[in-house]
Amino acid sequence: MAAAYRTDGDEAGARIASGLERLGLAFRHAAWEIAGSRRLTPTQDQALSFLAGRGAVGCRLTELSRALALTEATVSEVVRVLVTRAWCRKAAIRTTAARCACR
Repeated sequence: MAAAYRTDGDEAGARIASGLERLGLAFRHAAWEIAGSRRLTPTQDQALSFLAGRGAVGCRLTELSRALALTEATVSEVVRVLVTRAWCRKAAIRTTAARCACR
């Protein structure tokens, strides 16, 4: 796995970068294991965790997209799947923006 950033010949920096890459891989693997046990993707699991923290108030899709650092289109698809699987609900509000919350 090649580093995505330069270390300019700094051996310590290269070792740190390599260690961070391995940690990232371990976190991704763990995220897939945890989410997979619920038949979710890690992104769906993150969205659900965020929504659970918001309680019945929920949030707008734009707020969820900012919190997860994803595009609104991606978040919209994530929420669509979660709604289909009855993990959360989505409701239109008076300002025409949609709001989603955990069930």
